Amino acid sequence: MGWNYQESLDAFRSLPPDKRIYTYIDFPSFRMMRSRVFYHREGYISRIISHCDRIAVGGVLPRLKDHSGMNDEDLQLMRQFYKKLLRNASKSSVKVGFAPEFAYQEYLLRTLPKEKSDALAGKELIVHEHLCDADRTVKYTLHGGGKLMSLVAFDDEKLKPETVDLRELVHDGVLEWTPEKRGNWRILEFVCVNTEKESSVDVLSYAASKEMLSIIWNLFGDILAPYAGSTLHAMEYHDISFDAPNRRSWSENFNEEFERLYGFDPAPYYPALFRNTGNENAHLRAMLFSCRAKMMQNGFLRAVADFAAEKGLILLGSMTEPKLTACPWITGDNLLNGMYAPGALLDKAYLYGTNSLKIAAAAAYNFDRSRVTCELYRNYYRASKAIFYNDAMNALARGANRMMVHIPILEEQENKKMMRALIASHWESQFSKYIGRVQSLLAGGRHVSDIALLYPIYHLCGKTNFYTSSTSPKQFEYPNAPATADYMNVINSVSTYAGHDLTVLHPEVFRTHCRTDGGTLYLDNEENRESFRILILPAMEIISIENMRKIAEFYDGGGKVIATGALPSEAYEYLPEAHDKARKRGKLSENDQEVRRLVEHVFGKESFDPYVIRPFFYNENETGGEAYFLPFTTTAADGTATTKSKLLSDAIHSFELPLDIYMPDMPRLECIGALNSVYPEFEALGLSKRIPGGGMLNHIHKKHGDCDVYYFSNTTNDPFDSYLLLRGRLHPEEWDPYTGETKPLPHTVVIYKNNEYTRIPVKLAPSTSILFVSDPSRAVLEEPTEKTSTLDSIEGLA
Repeated sequence: MGWNYQESLDAFRSLPPDKRIYTYIDFPSFRMMRSRVFYHREGYISRIISHCDRIAVGGVLPRLKDHSGMNDEDLQLMRQFYKKLLRNASKSSVKVGFAPEFAYQEYLLRTLPKEKSDALAGKELIVHEHLCDADRTVKYTLHGGGKLMSLVAFDDEKLKPETVDLRELVHDGVLEWTPEKRGNWRILEFVCVNTEKESSVDVLSYAASKEMLSIIWNLFGDILAPYAGSTLHAMEYHDISFDAPNRRSWSENFNEEFERLYGFDPAPYYPALFRNTGNENAHLRAMLFSCRAKMMQNGFLRAVADFAAEKGLILLGSMTEPKLTACPWITGDNLLNGMYAPGALLDKAYLYGTNSLKIAAAAAYNFDRSRVTCELYRNYYRASKAIFYNDAMNALARGANRMMVHIPILEEQENKKMMRALIASHWESQFSKYIGRVQSLLAGGRHVSDIALLYPIYHLCGKTNFYTSSTSPKQFEYPNAPATADYMNVINSVSTYAGHDLTVLHPEVFRTHCRTDGGTLYLDNEENRESFRILILPAMEIISIENMRKIAEFYDGGGKVIATGALPSEAYEYLPEAHDKARKRGKLSENDQEVRRLVEHVFGKESFDPYVIRPFFYNENETGGEAYFLPFTTTAADGTATTKSKLLSDAIHSFELPLDIYMPDMPRLECIGALNSVYPEFEALGLSKRIPGGGMLNHIHKKHGDCDVYYFSNTTNDPFDSYLLLRGRLHPEEWDPYTGETKPLPHTVVIYKNNEYTRIPVKLAPSTSILFVSDPSRAVLEEPTEKTSTLDSIEGLA
């Protein structure tokens, strides 16, 4: 679809099928399905399709909620279901998605020949430890049972732990070694084995993932193939993670891939995965866990993207835990994971998962994808019309534009009374049309924001470590967030307190697709081209040296930079030999030295001085470049250190830049980690109920050619009755997403910060939202202009 004003209006009013929501058909366990044959009756399936067509649902996504214990009978039940579903859907405008469920993977890993099953199954890293006797030759028989990844002697008794590579001393499976130095030596044997949890494919292997997808497809191929690319519209994945015990998913090819990426053999450095190995520990962990994250991205995620493309299907998906701050431990690099199919997940409770949206949207902006999927309301234990609307509004305003929604679609006796009441009110028809109208305007185009935030993934990887403990097969293990992982709090402070949108940039994208010019940072994508005047560095002790050079270049050209919590002090780029030589001379490596020089250049020497204590540090240059370092000031609800939202907001507004949008009277929400907490804590503390006002004011600005689209949502319990300033001389119209009606909007043009702004009145009742669209063909030259020097609720840093 083209993106001129009239075509946007037509889509908004007509809701073409490709702009509508998807809904899930959630199946119970196979045991329950066998006893409830209505799931496979033609009438039941026909009613699903008819109901979806009637309420403007664009597609259905069958989902197995419990994937254990599938047998041949269950497979035939699912085959018959898809056969009837596709036949009925082909007679309507409703599309169908197919998911390579864990149930199918588990079934195949049980039924395939053992050699094939072993090749496809997920792998894990295990470590065997053997204490050495002092001054004695060690004779140690290797455990085997998998591929040997590393064999070292390790002594952590000294101030600087020592590691000795022992692989060349193994003969016929036996190690014989005599320590050259006294110490508290132990033998560490790291082996990659098939995980005992044989329920999923090896997500770190492209070949294994692609083959498993092909085998699963062939289970249904005669049914799916005739509809592929037409009625069968999408492939959907979900719950992808490192799912080995203690999340120690690994790959037999890890060492080779690491050496290809970084130029040295990682085997001698495996102890860093589990314990402190000295000064190089953070460097090594950053690289080791980054490599594993890349292998997942280039394993299952790339394989499913390629497979879907081969079948003519669009790809929909999201990772497992919706908002983990400590992502490297369980899902790897969440921003990089969205390269092929940016997706977020809101799960279990109101507001739980909201944080996943900014990262998913960032993946779309970074990698030039037009759609951001969001799975809504999965497993919600408590629901209401207000909750459904509020979480949808939060998702849309934070960047989602393809909703995949768990809503009741039929009045079956198995549904709860509350769900039946919602159906009886026919609210879902209004709800699905509402989302479709908003999605029709927010999909594609260019995201507009003046603020960029550098994703601190190397810092997060450097703070991650493995452990070994016994767990039950179905236990979901939540890692502890690193104490200095403040990036989620910073994102929320900018959006829900300062009132501005931002784009999160991945370090690789920052290096390859960003440039600076005259104090402006540009994201040079083919479609999503953005420009930023402010760059924020959340706490990060490790940074790519190439990123730091670009940050210094941005500052030197007049750019504005803010760092929070902890300044970079180490380079991600690391070579052990150069590092060790420098350490022996009592110096930092050249890369680390350069990082510190550049950080001092941008933020000032005092910012690194531990004896200087200030609420903030400020530095400036002759070209107009300004930089703040804002140390940690408080502890968030999830236990991480953070900087008060007001200090960050004041720093942003002190730059006196004409930012894209101002909301002077917005309710300013300081989350302080409430949205970061893991689910047991989130629920136990009732954090969704402790958000002041019950929600937040959110917005997003997209640009389609010359056509500006603004979406504002109010999920608080209080009405918002004030005005907004939109940068530029606009002729805005109000488009009502609930009714599809459009009307002109009263407005004036004012001068603020030497820039033209369009001032518009806004009235938003609780749990409501609105769209503003500016028609570029309308003349605005006749508009009156007045000047304003201050906005009551926006003050600079004193």
